[in-house]
Amino acid sequence: MKKYFSALCAIFFCLILLPSIGAMDFSMMGEDEDWLPPPGEEYLAFNFAGFLTAETREELLDDQADLPNFFDEERLSFDYRTQLFQMFIDGSLLDDGTYSEQEPYLGGRYFYLNDAYLKTELNRFQLKVGQGPHHDVVDTPYSLFISSNDFSVLHAEIDYDGDFFFYKTRWVSMNNDSSQIYYGTDEIDNTAVWPNGNEDVGETYWLDKGMNFKVYGFNLGEGWRVGFEDVVVYLGRSFDANYFFNPIPQYFLQLITTEDGNPWVQAGNTKSMMGFFVDVTRDDWGAETQLLIDDINLSFLPFVPDRSFKDKIAWNIGGWKDFSFGTMGFHHAGATKYTFESTRTIESDDSWGDVGYVDVPYSILPYEYTYYPVNEYSLKNGDQMAIPYEDLYAGYKYGENNLAFLVDYENLMFAGTPQEFKLYTSFEYVMNGSKSPSNPWHEYDSPRNSDIEDSAWCMFTGAPIEYIFRAKANARKPIGDFTVLMEVQAGYVINGAELIEVDANYEDYDTIYWTEPKIYVPQNGNNFPIFGVTVGFNYSWRLK
Repeated sequence: MKKYFSALCAIFFCLILLPSIGAMDFSMMGEDEDWLPPPGEEYLAFNFAGFLTAETREELLDDQADLPNFFDEERLSFDYRTQLFQMFIDGSLLDDGTYSEQEPYLGGRYFYLNDAYLKTELNRFQLKVGQGPHHDVVDTPYSLFISSNDFSVLHAEIDYDGDFFFYKTRWVSMNNDSSQIYYGTDEIDNTAVWPNGNEDVGETYWLDKGMNFKVYGFNLGEGWRVGFEDVVVYLGRSFDANYFFNPIPQYFLQLITTEDGNPWVQAGNTKSMMGFFVDVTRDDWGAETQLLIDDINLSFLPFVPDRSFKDKIAWNIGGWKDFSFGTMGFHHAGATKYTFESTRTIESDDSWGDVGYVDVPYSILPYEYTYYPVNEYSLKNGDQMAIPYEDLYAGYKYGENNLAFLVDYENLMFAGTPQEFKLYTSFEYVMNGSKSPSNPWHEYDSPRNSDIEDSAWCMFTGAPIEYIFRAKANARKPIGDFTVLMEVQAGYVINGAELIEVDANYEDYDTIYWTEPKIYVPQNGNNFPIFGVTVGFNYSWRLK
């Protein structure tokens, strides 16, 4: 009965939207999230959208499932707001081949939850819970602590915004009660995750994993803000009340709760990152900068001679300025090699078999700053699907070993006339080295065996460099309750990255031979064009 009801709902959903045109990352499903109706009034609306996309799609795996070059998306949202309470639900039906369909009657399409949350505001406090995208406190396309790509994840946050001081605490669930396992042994042909783990042959279910993000900031006046950000990733549970509710910076809380010598010590370890931001917003210009520190080498001090600890940092800087012809912006970001990675292997750490450590020799503490501990997965039909690194990192979207530059332009064209439309264009230049978020130290098994042993600073070593040149333009035009839109992108990739297998053998430690996660490695001569076109519409039906 449940399946028949689900089928009827799906058919009704499609009939409402078809013929629609699809698949694009336009944030057009209703009013801006911060907009509220006047006191005492309610707002209720349904938003319908459709997108159609044609684009080139390169495969990262040799045996990867085929990705369609033409696909569509149908999208529906429910939006209810008052001054004190908001409820928002936004879902899609897609056929882009990324995931398997949930039911056979969907014909290769799958349902995806873009956003669903409850939010309440009281004076300067805000509480939000649900599953959907979450963002950094700094508004930039290259945000460091939270990816500027929109990921739909279960999270909750509490915000306080005072005249001088503001504070944010957010919990994010990464993995919870997973049916997937870490990479298996050489006895298994498939190197991806598995639905049924067998510990006797080296298959271990993913540990529960969660993260917390905190912001402590100050409003300095005239649009200036300065603040401290920190992130902690923990294993063995997807939620930790102490990190969420306790206002102490999480680095110190990590020391208090995980170091031995007390009765409250927690098993295992956590990954902590911290940094700072400064930004300013004026009427006609703005600027921002961030620094993220994953780890830093202090070998320049005479009493810290060990250079095997790599500098793992990320940074960004950028800004925008209004001109008579529109708004121009410039943004830059980068990250050193090994930033955001997990770091503990059976070779580099003697904690193998200890409480709180997982029995996976290539990564005994898989607390990398990613949403998943793998970069590929199996579809229902058994085909393998790669996860692009931009869709994996929880922090800076391009991850480690990267430099990126973006110039953009935005304007309301023909303002005040019937031809009025909004135009956004950008040009981006990106340099990438190899990336290995789930396989510590890339093809090596410890920092002391890595590619530049005597250097704390490491970038673009051990592999070719991938160069990406990409231009985008999109336009939106409102026509009554409708908005029509179009986006075009074009570019070129030199030495495009692929997922490459890594050989490793831990027989010296009386373990079985494990298959390790593949790493993203640029390939000499793997050059290809980028091209894509998306057209679509959005219709807003306001009931109240």
